[in-house]
Amino acid sequence: MTKAPMTTREQAQAACLALFLALRSSQMNIPSGRSRSIAGMSDLLLYYFAYRRHLPTSVAPVKGVSAYNASRGYAMKTLLFGGLVLLALCLQVGAASKPKPLLSPTHQRIVFLGDSITDGNTYPAWIKQALVAAGYEAPICINAGYGGHTSTDMLNNLERNVIALHPTLVCISCGANDVLHGGGAFTTSYPAIIERLAKEKIPMVLMTLCVLGEMRKDKTDTTVPYNKLVHEMGEKYKLPVAEVNALQLEAWAQGIQVLEVDHVHPNLAGQRLIAQAVLTAMGYTDVVVPQTFKSELIPGLIKTWQMRAVTDPKEQPLDRENVKTIKPDAAWKTVTFPAKEPLKGQWEETERLCGFSMGQPANLEKGRYYLGYTELDEKTAHMAYINLGGYVRSVWLNGEKLYTVDTSIVWPGWHMGKFRLVGEFKAGKNVLIIETDPIFAVSVTENSNW
Repeated sequence: MTKAPMTTREQAQAACLALFLALRSSQMNIPSGRSRSIAGMSDLLLYYFAYRRHLPTSVAPVKGVSAYNASRGYAMKTLLFGGLVLLALCLQVGAASKPKPLLSPTHQRIVFLGDSITDGNTYPAWIKQALVAAGYEAPICINAGYGGHTSTDMLNNLERNVIALHPTLVCISCGANDVLHGGGAFTTSYPAIIERLAKEKIPMVLMTLCVLGEMRKDKTDTTVPYNKLVHEMGEKYKLPVAEVNALQLEAWAQGIQVLEVDHVHPNLAGQRLIAQAVLTAMGYTDVVVPQTFKSELIPGLIKTWQMRAVTDPKEQPLDRENVKTIKPDAAWKTVTFPAKEPLKGQWEETERLCGFSMGQPANLEKGRYYLGYTELDEKTAHMAYINLGGYVRSVWLNGEKLYTVDTSIVWPGWHMGKFRLVGEFKAGKNVLIIETDPIFAVSVTENSNW
């Protein structure tokens, strides 16, 4: 049986329904405020459509107006309403696709210099998340925190860890290890760091020290002159100071726990306050750091490896000859990241969700260390960065050694990208092999803008 053609009224109603579906689908990947307004527009269109469809099927005659013209007038009104809603949608989506520019061009590429408080990469990532959530464009945030570093260590490694990364802004968190362990010379090294970066004409944000807990109360008074020097250097070089210490003390007075059980490292609440203090110092007084930290997958993360535990004490480390014989067999197991099993510690769980291996993979036996093997198929020959995090011992690409750990240097940090190796990939299959401890992450990216 031949289906009757749609009436003008039915065509208008179908157009309204299509607009509703378009509005609803457009909510994906749009900031929550704009998404809600789009939802309101789409609901309004749906209500209008539902109301009109319950009008009588036939259009009552009007003097001087034919039934055809009345029906056509109804259709035109319906389409006009839908068109206006669609126009509003386009304006909303257009605005959403063009985030607000950052307050200063110096905020485009931020390097965070620090110790283990920075090395864990919580507050730097939270700063980026907060700016994006507030509608600003995303800055490039690069971690240059190295666990255990004193002010002297930071000064001695300033060229490699900071200046070589071409920052447009450096946020400096320094002094915790000088207070706790000594070995630094804060009163001379800290000013020297600022003087060196000022010589390079690199803008800075200085940060006061985090609070210390009851277990470290014997060191608490030591932070006072350190924070005083931070403010003095801020005044001397006309640099903004992020009042981390004051914010954390204020929260503490309200009964908010801001430290981990070691009474040194900030927990998520403490890290959030660091991010808030830095954003305020940068001028983003309208930006509130989200209450919940969102773990984002490491860019270019290698998610799947074939792995084997090295248990035999006689097994030799990889060299140019034996690396060629590496080929996974039944003794190797497939390991995928992020691992599925949640972890108890706040920070450990955030890093698991980012893609780090945070311990011995569940399907592997305990070993002295582990071998990892993966194949990467590339369409064309090109250069790319192989980025390391955690405790990777060596990296081999197509039989060539790109990296081996240097135990003579000061601890090179935890964070992803602490080493960024340049690898030459060929068209077709590329074999990447690593020797690693159970805590690690490896990624491949086309650039270092993260």
